[in-house]
Amino acid sequence: MAYPEHVLEDIRARVGLAARIGRRVRLERRGREHVGLCPFHNEKTPSFTVNEQKGFFHCFGCGVHGSLFDWVTRTEGVGFAEAVERLAQEAGVPLPPRRPADEAVERHRLTLFDVNERAARWFEAMLAGPEGKVARDYLAARGVAAESMRRFRLGYAPERRTALKDTLVDGGVPEALVAEAGLLIEPEGGGARFDRFRHRLMFPIADARGRIIAFGGRALGEAKAKYLNSPETPLFHKGRVLYGLHQALPAAREAGRIVAVEGYLDVVTVSEAGFAMVVAPLGTALTEDQIEMLWRMAPEPVVCLDGDTAGRKAAARAAERTLPLLRPGYSLSFAYLPWEHDPDSLVRQRGVAAFEQCLGEALPLSEVLWREANAGRPSDTPERRAAIRATALAHADRIKDSTVRRYYRGFFLAKVAETFEARVSDRRKPATRRFPSARLTPAMAGASDAQSERVLLQALLNHPTLLRIVNEELAMIGFAEPDLDRLARALLEVAAGEEALDFAGLRRQLSALGLSAIVERIAGPGIAVLDGWARSGAPEAEAERDWRLAAARLREQRADTERAAVAALAETMTEDAFHRLRALKTRAGTDNTGKDRT
Repeated sequence: MAYPEHVLEDIRARVGLAARIGRRVRLERRGREHVGLCPFHNEKTPSFTVNEQKGFFHCFGCGVHGSLFDWVTRTEGVGFAEAVERLAQEAGVPLPPRRPADEAVERHRLTLFDVNERAARWFEAMLAGPEGKVARDYLAARGVAAESMRRFRLGYAPERRTALKDTLVDGGVPEALVAEAGLLIEPEGGGARFDRFRHRLMFPIADARGRIIAFGGRALGEAKAKYLNSPETPLFHKGRVLYGLHQALPAAREAGRIVAVEGYLDVVTVSEAGFAMVVAPLGTALTEDQIEMLWRMAPEPVVCLDGDTAGRKAAARAAERTLPLLRPGYSLSFAYLPWEHDPDSLVRQRGVAAFEQCLGEALPLSEVLWREANAGRPSDTPERRAAIRATALAHADRIKDSTVRRYYRGFFLAKVAETFEARVSDRRKPATRRFPSARLTPAMAGASDAQSERVLLQALLNHPTLLRIVNEELAMIGFAEPDLDRLARALLEVAAGEEALDFAGLRRQLSALGLSAIVERIAGPGIAVLDGWARSGAPEAEAERDWRLAAARLREQRADTERAAVAALAETMTEDAFHRLRALKTRAGTDNTGKDRT
């Protein structure tokens, strides 16, 4: 029985050849290949190689050679059709019922590849010609070199309404076929078809073998959609494609690393800078199919996102979608860029080393899920802490693999104990737990209470989006200096409002509350910021992490001071010692009866 080539290609893409052979043969990576002892003849020196990129195995000793399907037929004693069925079931690829017309359908698909290839060549020619100057100028302004334009086959779609249609039809391609390839739009009210892509920088989208299956276009003028992709076609299903995969595959498999970024230009720019193992989803959050594709190149791909609120939300969506797919050794990690950068701008302005640094600080999936369960939620009562615990454990329960699920439950339970139970016990006995000094910056390590209070407010003034994330913790801090306390209360008021929080907007609202002088004294242009993470421009994920650390350190420092005051009162029982203890408790938010002062 013959199967359509696109079905076989889908199976090859989902089932890693080295992973499948590795079930029977102990393989070691050597450069771009894997080597091991041949299972088809006795040998002591490895001569059996697996080339994942080219999709074949070969033994230099006995000469055996074949594809993924050949491997199954040779090792499992089945025919080709049954090998396809077994691998399809393993990969989750539905096999269509075969009909006499299927051969014609497959030939038709190959014709669509040809249509897309012709369109790609024409777009490339347009970019190089007089009409493409606007696109070339845009690429030059973005720092894209000519070599990258050729490598990714960038092109230009002219503004003329039927330029591509006329070219292909005049060249002998039936208009219906051009439409089926997703290159034309048919007006809803009827009338002549016209080009889907007009006055756009064109990004051909290829499959793993480099065949053009679709296009993405970036508007170069006024357009409702800044980016436009081909529609779903017999060749193209956007949730099962990664842009740049064909170019990234060799480097990704050799290095065992792969990074998913957001956009087309991110892929082009980062790859041009020397980091070739980078791909992008097509305007959607990562799908299950795309996650599996990433895992075939590396066991722990990095998802690189902006460090703003939208980036955190995208990370949360990808993390939750990954949970049912997790298995031992396979996960995701998440890197957050500085808030003012995307990968394209970061690499152009600060170099690939800065990009590598962000990747090196990537958070594991488990930590991202814990932060999502915990961030911005009040935890001041047992019921609220229990709700956070339940949310975290619900994440773990979505994991199908029992071993991974057990470890995730253990991780979340440890986080609950570390975050909440230690806090309760600290109220009853001298603290023995301290945050590791290695994670404290020099200013944090040696800061007084007053300095710590100032840096916490400086960070919020410079990172307004943190306000709604840490507002509950901010409300629990009593500021000794009246001006700082007034500013903190104003920040909480602003955080409770509906207005979007950005640098200029926050300053404007605080000015309206008569706090400009205090803001200038705390975080004006001429004020030295105590810690780098609190400065404007610091990565937001770093600022959030270190803000929480600094707040926790301030609470510990105050607890130590209060315990010392209790000991002094017990020893001397003087009125001065009593008033000192009362003042400390009042600043912390409670009087000697434990009631909230607010």
